[in-house]
Amino acid sequence: MLYIRFSSIIICVLFLHSILNAQPTQFVLYQNVPNPFDSSGTTIYFKISIPVFVNLWVEDTLGTHVISLVSQQTDTGFHSVEWNARNQNGNLITPGNYFCKMTASTFRDSIIMQYQDVLSVNEVNSNVETFSLLQNYPNPFNPITTIQFSIPFEDYVTLKVFGLLGEEVATLVSQRFLPGTYSVQWDAGNASDGIYVYRLQSGKFSQSKKLILLR
Repeated sequence: MLYIRFSSIIICVLFLHSILNAQPTQFVLYQNVPNPFDSSGTTIYFKISIPVFVNLWVEDTLGTHVISLVSQQTDTGFHSVEWNARNQNGNLITPGNYFCKMTASTFRDSIIMQYQDVLSVNEVNSNVETFSLLQNYPNPFNPITTIQFSIPFEDYVTLKVFGLLGEEVATLVSQRFLPGTYSVQWDAGNASDGIYVYRLQSGKFSQSKKLILLR
């Protein structure tokens, strides 16, 4: 398989259009996972709290359209879409930085309001020698925090959040990763205040840390 290593930063930009007095928290475009990624692809996640028409696409750094991933009326909830690192014609794209952009509007052709958010991802170091799970930041947090982890070789990885009694609260990662350092966000908007445990599992490796949700 031909692997393509993408550079250190993928920027996700979210434009929101609504006739309602929407707050930014009603629409969230998360960083893609994994990132950087290769020809095996990446997954882009977004969340909306009111039904809207969603357009989600990828551009290069010059603003040239690469591919349209979503263009449809979308119900409320948490959504994901996969991108296989190919353009609209099915050709593998050139390694580099790309922009993931999204518009959400109550009317397909109406621009009522605009909100923009820029997310960046840490550089992946392919020379990682050991597993590691860093403390989330910020901590305490409300309601979004970032967790960073490293893996030394390609493997299947899970990253989950548990309550203090051991009940599973959220699955943040469950897929194969190339060696490197990655970061993922947890939106705990629906969770109760308190102390949680997040656990990284890869083969025989397992490491856990505590985080605090405090509103």
